[in-house]
Amino acid sequence: MRSNPQLLLASLLVVTACDGGRQADAGLEPDGAGTDAGAPSVDAGIADAGPPSIGPRVETDLGTVIGEERDDVLAWLGIPYAAPPLGEGRFAPPSPATPWADPRASTAYGPACPQRERGGTAVIGNEDCLTLNVFGPAERASLPVMVFIHGGAFVQGTSSLALYDGSSLARRDVIVITLNYRLGALGFLATDGLISEDSGASAGNYGIQDQIAALEWIQRNVGAFGGDPANVTIFGESAGGASVCALLGAPAADELFVRGVVQSGGGCYGWPQLSASTATEPVSAVQRGEEIAAAAGCTGPDVPACLRALTADALVEATWAASASGLGLPDIGPNIDGSTLPAETWDRYADGSAPDRPILIGSNADESRSFLVGVPIATAAAYEAAVRSILPVVADEVLALYPVADYASPKAAYEVLFSDVGFICPALRFAEHAAAGAPTFAYHYVHTLSGVAAARGAQHGDELFFVFDGLGIVPRYTPTAADEAVIEEMQAAWTAFASAEAPPGWPAYDPAAPSVRIFGATDDTVATIRDDRCAALAGLGVVR
Repeated sequence: MRSNPQLLLASLLVVTACDGGRQADAGLEPDGAGTDAGAPSVDAGIADAGPPSIGPRVETDLGTVIGEERDDVLAWLGIPYAAPPLGEGRFAPPSPATPWADPRASTAYGPACPQRERGGTAVIGNEDCLTLNVFGPAERASLPVMVFIHGGAFVQGTSSLALYDGSSLARRDVIVITLNYRLGALGFLATDGLISEDSGASAGNYGIQDQIAALEWIQRNVGAFGGDPANVTIFGESAGGASVCALLGAPAADELFVRGVVQSGGGCYGWPQLSASTATEPVSAVQRGEEIAAAAGCTGPDVPACLRALTADALVEATWAASASGLGLPDIGPNIDGSTLPAETWDRYADGSAPDRPILIGSNADESRSFLVGVPIATAAAYEAAVRSILPVVADEVLALYPVADYASPKAAYEVLFSDVGFICPALRFAEHAAAGAPTFAYHYVHTLSGVAAARGAQHGDELFFVFDGLGIVPRYTPTAADEAVIEEMQAAWTAFASAEAPPGWPAYDPAAPSVRIFGATDDTVATIRDDRCAALAGLGVVR
């Protein structure tokens, strides 16, 4: 029996609707910041690009860009990699950007793609958002390239968040590129009418097609910035990690990068089919898309024309008005369309059609805690009832794997189960699956911040502060020596991987002799995590 983690996540959160509890903060996932007291917040604003000035010039295939110097790092911001997806370009693959004749000042980030603001309901952003940013050291020549894809449940996020400043990583002699891609309905809406417009009978993967277009731009231009186009690593967190999974399974991206890093992005399976319903994906992308279109007031013979006549704000609101996913956020994202994504990435690895590319994949110890803030599991009876409602066939076995007496509270037991099913075990299972083809490295992040924030555990997205060395933007928090050590270890591992080296002290995963790198606590590799429950869950069919 296969399972779909997204379907299980939806079931795990069903008690929220019954009790009126507060769902996860809508701005939580793109930033990785929690809602607990003392939690770090990366919503510290847009990183200041500084005033326009004469700076480093680079000739791209579209025209000259002028960046800026930031001490020992050079940055070029807001470079268009595709045309604004307006008019007929809405709900269509990205098209080439228009060249410019005069040198272009690239010292300010481009706008975010349309979305709801973090933690609120106001719509922010602009459809003219398909831009990217390049960071590199002052001395650069044929350096490894690291391309970051932001998270946000495919409905929020932007490359301009202060947390995603690539300067710290660039100081380790890599070129870092961050990018925007279309979100929500504008990036992932599929309807029968949109399928009929596409000769490939696909629809709804425009955001993934944007990412591919950005990677194509990088292949054409990164050499001029000092990067090696033959040595591109993509990495992303949450929906960004799931995007890396999608790109690992997208034939159009096969020649555009050589390795991938999946941070809290699941196990590279669980996407809906474009039009068909299956046992594990009961709602197709078209069914979800038609629901969003109806919420926007678009029904009848020409839904695409109606959708294109709407404002971007109206489409964002329609996205949020439709069904929610298991994370309390709109249920929209990539789909298996037979073209951009011909099959789930897991299956493409199984049949040998995906290139053998090294993978680094993992998750955090307390992934679910921020999503379950408003879910009431106050008693052992409530915990057992919740498990029996979502996993009725194997409830006895799951309750035996997660006995409430082993945890500080029934809620704590539920959080561990949610984390294992939704994030940790799918990632570990994919590491085992992918290891047969190329070196694969599995990690488990357990580090916690000092002081009051330590009580929050190692939540979803927390590792981003260490990969990007971003603790400086956390208000009223002073990094400790332990924090600095984890920053050094994670940055050294990520940049070594991008340099085609084995991360220091971290053997490749071998299912016959497993090794998982722990970040925080022991800072070592271990043979098993989560008391080996992932293998048991797979045996029960709860995860692959």
